[in-house]
Amino acid sequence: MVKSIHFRIGCSLLSMLIGTGVLVSSTSNPIQASEAYRAPVALESAYATQTSFSATQTPFSVTQTPFSITQTPLSATQTPYVAEPLFAAATSPGRDYPWPSIVRKRFITINHALLTSTNRFTLNMFSDTSLTAVLEQRQDRREALGPAAGDGFIWRGHIENVEQSQVTLVVGDDTVVGNIYLPDVSNHYHIGYAGDGTSDVYAVYEIDHHQIPRGQGLIPEELNPFSSNEVPDPPPALCTGCSTAIGYLVLYTPAAKAWIGGQKHLENAVALGVDYANIAYTNSNINQQLSLNNIREIDYVEFYSTVPPNVGYFPRIDLDRLTFPNDGWMDIVHHEEGSYERGWRQIDRADLVSLVEHAKFGGLGWIFADEDPAWGFNNFDIDALSQGGGILAHELGHNMGCGHARHNGTGGYRTWSWGYGDITGRFHDIMAYDCPTGAGGPCPQIQQFSNPDVLYCPCTGPDCPQVCLPTGIPYQEPDSADCARTFTETGPIISNWR
Repeated sequence: MVKSIHFRIGCSLLSMLIGTGVLVSSTSNPIQASEAYRAPVALESAYATQTSFSATQTPFSVTQTPFSITQTPLSATQTPYVAEPLFAAATSPGRDYPWPSIVRKRFITINHALLTSTNRFTLNMFSDTSLTAVLEQRQDRREALGPAAGDGFIWRGHIENVEQSQVTLVVGDDTVVGNIYLPDVSNHYHIGYAGDGTSDVYAVYEIDHHQIPRGQGLIPEELNPFSSNEVPDPPPALCTGCSTAIGYLVLYTPAAKAWIGGQKHLENAVALGVDYANIAYTNSNINQQLSLNNIREIDYVEFYSTVPPNVGYFPRIDLDRLTFPNDGWMDIVHHEEGSYERGWRQIDRADLVSLVEHAKFGGLGWIFADEDPAWGFNNFDIDALSQGGGILAHELGHNMGCGHARHNGTGGYRTWSWGYGDITGRFHDIMAYDCPTGAGGPCPQIQQFSNPDVLYCPCTGPDCPQVCLPTGIPYQEPDSADCARTFTETGPIISNWR
C-alpha cells in the first residue's frame, strides 16, 4: 500500500510539472532565472488542480540504456602525461657573448604560451639535460619588485622531485629571462636573450658562476677603514617583527642597452637581479626588500683610456663620477640640470643607486661606513648582470655594510660584517668569492647572506646524511660572519636616506 501511494504521488507530480511548463522540451525556451525562482508557487498551484496522469503522455522510459559499466578503463600500458617542451631549436644563430663562464649553450626559441597555459613544462635544455618544471606561483612583477618592474609576471617553481631546486622566470611582453638552480651543483642554468633586438632568438646556458667577473667593496678614502669596526655596546639586536623597504634606482648607459639587445631585455635582467636579492634576504631571515622605484637611461659614455700603458676601461672613474655631484658628470642624479633642485635620486626616492654599464668588469660598491647617504652608490657590468643577477645583490651588499669572506679579504661595517664560505659543507654565500682553500675545488654559491642562525643542508637525497650547517659564525666569535645582523642594523638607516 505504501509503495502504491508513492507511485501515485510521483506520477501526479510529474504530470503537473509537465502541465504547468515547469518541465520543458529541448525545443522550448529555457527557463529564465526569475521563472525558476517562481517554480515552487507554480508547483503548489499545479498540485491543487492536477487530477490524473495523462494517458497520452509518454512516461520516462524504463528501458533507457544505463551508463555502461563495461566502459574500457585506462590502460596500464598507456603513455603517461609528458609535459610539453618550453624550448625549440632556433632556426638562426644568436649572439655569441664572450663570457668565460659559459660551459655550454644552445640557441632556442621559447613557447611563451606555456608560461600562462600550464603548470608544468619540460625544460629541454640540452640533449642530456631535460627537466620538468612545476609551478608554485605566478606573481605580478610590480607587486613583487616595485613600481618600475614593468608589465608581466614572475614564474616561480621547482624541478619535479628535486628538493631545494629553484626555477625563476621573469616574463614580460614576449620576453623571458631566468635561472634554474639545482642543489649540490656548482653550475647553474640561465635563460637569456641572444638576438639582435629584432629576432626572437634566446639561449640556454650552463654557467660556471666562479668565472663570472667579481665585485669589489670600496671604503671611502675619507674614513678610517677600522673606525667603524668597534663592537657597539650593546650589539644591535636582530629585528624579528619589522620589515624595511629600500628604495632602489637603476641607471643604465646606451652601451649597456645596446649590448643586451634593447631596453626591455635590460629591464628584464634588472628585474631578475632584484628578485634574486629579495629571495636571498628572505632565505637569510633578513626582514627587508628592495623596491625597484625606477629604471632610467642616462646619457653617459663609459670612461676608456687610450693612454699607454693604462689602456682600457676604468670603472672606478665611472663610480666616482656617479657618486660625487657638481663635477659635470651625471649631475642630474643629484640635482636638476642648471639648478640645485631635486635630482633623479630624490624624485625616485632612491636610497641606493646602481649604474649598469658595458665596461668589461664585475662590479664596485662603496661599503656603508658612516651612515652618510652620499655613499649609497655602486656600478656593475651588463655582462655580469646578464649571467644570473647575483652581482646586483653582491654590490648592494657592500652598500649595506657587508664585505667579502675573510679568506677573500675586505671586511665591512662591523667586526662581523663578513661573507661566509664553508669547507665541510662545500658552499659559500653571495658575498664570498668561493669556498676557503681546502674545500676540494669549486663549490656551489647559495642564495643567502651569512647568518649563523640559518642552516643549509648541502645534501638532500635519500642516501644523504641529514647534516645541516650554519651559514655564518656568531658575532661574538673572533672569526664572526653575520651579514644578516649587519643588514638589520643598517637597513632601517638606509631606508630613510630618501
